[in-house]
Amino acid sequence: MSSTARANTYCLGRPWHPNAASVAQVLFRNTVLPTAVKQATPWTDMSGFSWQSARFVSYANTRPGAAANANTPQLTAAQAAEHTVQAL
Repeated sequence: MSSTARANTYCLGRPWHPNAASVAQVLFRNTVLPTAVKQATPWTDMSGFSWQSARFVSYANTRPGAAANANTPQLTAAQAAEHTVQAL
């Protein structure tokens, strides 16, 4: 992935809820993330919904925009094995 955006200016996603029963889910896997991705807070809240109530995870992403910290939940190798194109 490439970007001409300034470093540390974009989030990976936010928890959109079209109805009360819906829960946002995103997996960034084996992705080269640009420096534009916010390192400390790659996910953001939306309309009163916390990103932490969504299912936002990463696995084996690489820099320059990949971060592994408390705000970037990571799948284990076993969990990642269940989240493949073939499995979905």
